[in-house]
Amino acid sequence: MNIKQKIASAAIIGGLAVSVLAPASSFAAENNVKIKNNGKDSENKAKIVDNKKVKVNQSNTIVVTNAIGTISNTGGNKVKGNSGKGNATTTTGNVTNNITVTVEGNTNTADVPCLCEEDDSTNNAVIKDNREDSNNKAKIKNNNTVKVTQSSVSIVTNLIGTASNTGANSVKDNTGKGDKTVDTGNVNNTIDVTVEGSTNTL
Repeated sequence: MNIKQKIASAAIIGGLAVSVLAPASSFAAENNVKIKNNGKDSENKAKIVDNKKVKVNQSNTIVVTNAIGTISNTGGNKVKGNSGKGNATTTTGNVTNNITVTVEGNTNTADVPCLCEEDDSTNNAVIKDNREDSNNKAKIKNNNTVKVTQSSVSIVTNLIGTASNTGANSVKDNTGKGDKTVDTGNVNNTIDVTVEGSTNTL
């Protein structure tokens, strides 16, 4: 009787929340604002809004329930009540039970690219040489948001049972000459169950 059971817990490169808010200097985009040579009492406003956000949420759940049972019986063989000459032989057969259960857990893998790979531009805003009492505004806004959400749920329930019986063989109340023999046959049971969990990859 061989019973092999392998349950690999979820290989989680996840179960995490990652939030990245990086300054503009860490990305390839370049923002330049210049205010110069404007007139008297002029009002000049320059604003830079640069938001880079990366958010990753990964969740993994695996529930495994295995109930494995095997019953082997080569029989209740009997040679009974022998009298007189003769051979009485009882030979039971072989019983082999093989059960193999393999359950692999879930896997979450997230490889989020850098936002700078997608943004190598240069933004220039210039406020200059305006007359007095002028009202001047310049605004540069760069927003990049990457949001990744991965979720894997695997629920595995295995109920496995094998029953082997070569019979309740009986040679009973034997008299006189002759061979009294009980020979049972072979029984082989093999159960192989493999369950693969889901995988999320970016």
